[in-house]
Parts: sequence; structure tokens; C-alpha cells
Amino acid sequence: MKIMKITIWLLAFAGILAGCEEDQRQPVARGNRKAGIHITQAQNNSYAEEIDRVKELGAEVIPLTLPWTFMETGSGFDKTFPELINSYYPAQGFTVSLNITPIYAVSRSLPPDLIDKPFNDPMVITRFKALLDSLHKWMPDANINNFVLGLEVDNYLSSHPQEWLQYKALYDSGIVHVKKLWGASMPVGVETTWGYTVYTNKDEILELNENSDLMVLSYYPNESDFTVKAPSRVHEDIEMVLDLYPEIPTFIVETGYQTSTACNSSEEKQAQFIREMFALWDKHPERINFMGFLWLTDLSDQVTEQYVNDYGLTNFPHLEAFRGYLQTTGLRTWANNGTDKKGYAQLEQELQRRGW
Repeated sequence: MKIMKITIWLLAFAGILAGCEEDQRQPVARGNRKAGIHITQAQNNSYAEEIDRVKELGAEVIPLTLPWTFMETGSGFDKTFPELINSYYPAQGFTVSLNITPIYAVSRSLPPDLIDKPFNDPMVITRFKALLDSLHKWMPDANINNFVLGLEVDNYLSSHPQEWLQYKALYDSGIVHVKKLWGASMPVGVETTWGYTVYTNKDEILELNENSDLMVLSYYPNESDFTVKAPSRVHEDIEMVLDLYPEIPTFIVETGYQTSTACNSSEEKQAQFIREMFALWDKHPERINFMGFLWLTDLSDQVTEQYVNDYGLTNFPHLEAFRGYLQTTGLRTWANNGTDKKGYAQLEQELQRRGW
């Protein structure tokens, strides 16, 4: 979902439906689990205001995406954003989940002189290691929770099936080099989406994750027409992933549930979704070590249309539902200073009940 995710970040710089079933659920204490929020800004709010909001919720990890092309351009390395990460987030008391992307959802994210080379070309591998070397030098103070090497890579690789093994070669070399620089205990994974992970490219993704420390998952419970699934479906959906990856923890790097009526959704359904995600998490606290909720606020019309264009879906037959999915997944509204949706209050409640 994140073609414009880094752009948004850069531009940025209660009992709800409390039925008997919820009353009977006993929340499991937080333990070693971690929660994160993908930060977006309301129309009139500063990034500092929004990060204070995330602090109040209790989330401790900020997921950030750094495309390779933002740091290595045709004119050389640009350390602006890594140095910003190094100085800003430790001062705010946050760790970061860093996604460094040779693939950025539907497209390659390689420097101009490498763009046409196979991912397993020795020059590509050498330059990716050099990028990681530079990040290690530029971010000595950053508290890094984990690395993700590639954002929703299945969106691109499913259309370029001859490149799965080429990408695996780059990814595996990246795992080794991250651990050489940040230590053997630094967790590394690669982000894929739910549908491809459990159905379309299940075998390719299992092979890609052969050496992963984490099964990094992007999960939005949508039907193929971008109407929402019932919130209760999250149990069945995520447990399919857990069954496929019994040996490594599942790291749900991004998840959300839109509120648009064009998607047959509502604020009430979003709140139910959050309830169900925490109930699922309580069933599998040792198997799911992270959930990152996306977004903090809804997106503007302008950013939403940029997503549509970047995905090449201007003629998509379910365009209005797709727009609704992109724009209204936030936990707060966008206009003016934003207002809390029911899902925001539900997230706050679920985190507090477990000791965040």
C-alpha cells in the first residue's frame, strides 16, 4: 500500500461495541511484544504533535522506509535522511524498524546505473553492501529494532517470475551483511503481502524466507474488489501464515482497516478489526512479535490520487473502493487538526489493557 509512504513521511518532518464476548476476554500482558504506528499528519498538525500522540498511545517502534534511490542517486550518496533518523528518533525515545528497499512494492528501487541489471549481478550485490556500510556509519546512535530488505516485494516479483531467485541472492547476501555490521542478533526479514504469501506465490515466498529471522507481513483484510472482510476473519487469515512459518516469528509490519462506505466499511468495523487483532495477538503472543498499525491519520485527496497513479490503476474497475482503501485506513481524520476515529480509541484501550 505504500508507494508514497516515504514521501508522506518526508513531508511530515471507551468501550466501543463492548458486547459480552469482549467482556469475557482476558487480555494477555504485553510481555515481549512491540507495537508501532506509521505516522502521517493531519492537515494542520506538525510531525512533533503527531509523534507526541504516538507516545501517549504507548507504541515504541516507528516503521520507516528508505528506498535505495533516496540514498544513492546518480550523483552519489545522500546521507540526509539517515542522519535525521540517527538524531531525531533516539531523542524521542523510539526504536525504528528500517525497511531498505531494492524493491519498492510494484517497482525496482535501484540507482540509475544499476536499474537494468539483475538483482544477483555482482555489482548490484557489492553496491547494496556498500549502502549498508554507509548506513552503519551514518546511524551510530539509532536504536534499530530490525531490518526489512524490500517492501511488498511480491507485488513486483509476481509480475517478473524469473527474478525471484535473483532477488533471493541479493536478499540473502544482505542478511549476512546486516548481521556483520549490526551483530548476529539483529533480526532481518523481507516484506510480502498476505494474498501472495498464502496463495499466489506461497512456494516462492517460503523459499525467499529460507534464511529470514522474521516472516514480515503486510496485512489488510480486503476482498479482491477492496471491500472489507468481516473483522472476525483476521484469525483465520493470520493463522494461515503462522502455520506456514512455525519456526520464525511473524512480524506484521503494517496492518489497517479502512472506514470508507465505498468499501462497505465504517468506523465501527475498524474498531472491531482492532479488537480482533488484539484477541488474535493474545492467542499467539510468542508467535507474533510486532504489529504496526497504518496510518495514524487519513490521507489527503492529493496523496490518494498520487497512489492511484503510481499503482497505474486509474482505470481499475473498483476504483472508488480502491481510493477509499487508500485514503481512510487512518485512525484519525485528516482535515484541519484531525479527529479521533472509533478505531483510535479502541487501539488506545487495547494497548492500555495489556500494559503499554
